[in-house]
Amino acid sequence: MEKANKDNPVVKALLCCTSYLIDCLNRFVKFISKTAYIQIALTGKNFCAAAWNGFVLMGKNIMTFGVVSSIGSVFTFMGVGFIMIANGILMYVMLNYSPWY
Repeated sequence: MEKANKDNPVVKALLCCTSYLIDCLNRFVKFISKTAYIQIALTGKNFCAAAWNGFVLMGKNIMTFGVVSSIGSVFTFMGVGFIMIANGILMYVMLNYSPWY
């Protein structure tokens, strides 16, 4: 039996597709795990039941979760910007008006 040649375009395409599908599965499992842990904290059910409840909840309220996620991203960006600006102003004032310099 011959080994697969990685320079073969068919093998490259299959490896690319397989890598993509595994990456999608990995992200899906991480997402389900996150919602399952939240459901476990809220309801105290076991992991599988909590994962299913989280999945159903997300499915029923997909638009709400999308809007809340978008708004959360905007506020996170604004918060990071505010902290950077506030620290920059504070350091400017401390360095320019400090009695030690």
